[in-house]
Amino acid sequence: MEKENEEREIRRREEDMIQEREWEERMNRKRSGWKKSIDEMLNQHQAEMGQIQSRFLHEQQNLTGQLLGIVSQWTAPTGLSDHTGASNHYLSQMMQNLHHVNGMVHGDSRVDGDTQDDHFIVDG
Repeated sequence: MEKENEEREIRRREEDMIQEREWEERMNRKRSGWKKSIDEMLNQHQAEMGQIQSRFLHEQQNLTGQLLGIVSQWTAPTGLSDHTGASNHYLSQMMQNLHHVNGMVHGDSRVDGDTQDDHFIVDG
């Protein structure tokens, strides 16, 4: 009788261990699914932020170009041909430098691991 009780107890422990192992496997699958989902959302978010950054940079360049055009017309010396060439060269150089505003790098040009201070605030 005592041997039967021991065998039952051993079988119960083995069944408990099997159930616990199955539960851990299910949880690991869920965690993997969550991680995959979060990674996909993060990649999508980064792509969208890159598009917003590109649009913002494009608009900034357009506005700066318009402003430079207005300023160049307003400040252009009248009848002084020797200053006009220098002024146009300066404006031309400024327009070329607009492509490098704030050292921004488009997403396609980024190096892996190059994060521009990816910080997230999570309310807890």
